[in-house]
Amino acid sequence: LELITPLAAGSFLEEFLDANGPGLHHVTCEVADIDAVAAALTDASVAVVDRAEHEVYTELFVSPRNPTGTLFQLMEYHDSYEERYDADRSFVGGRRVEAAWPAFERSE
Repeated sequence: LELITPLAAGSFLEEFLDANGPGLHHVTCEVADIDAVAAALTDASVAVVDRAEHEVYTELFVSPRNPTGTLFQLMEYHDSYEERYDADRSFVGGRRVEAAWPAFERSE
């Protein structure tokens, strides 16, 4: 679960919140084979509205004009991806994770 807030005026998040109010923006699901999923979506006439290749993952977005009305992000991590926890950028209730859960052990 990722909770986000705009940090600068004019960002896409600020524009989204101004237009829609607070709430759900999108749901992300990890997939094993994004090309197969993209083909299956196309075969089912489901609109893929964006696709991007990044250094450690590939993502695509499914139009919110689907039966759920939700924007879906589908991601496939590349073999080079190594999940790393960055405590300095992770917050709970406005406090760093270590402050929220003092017994939390950080792996380096």
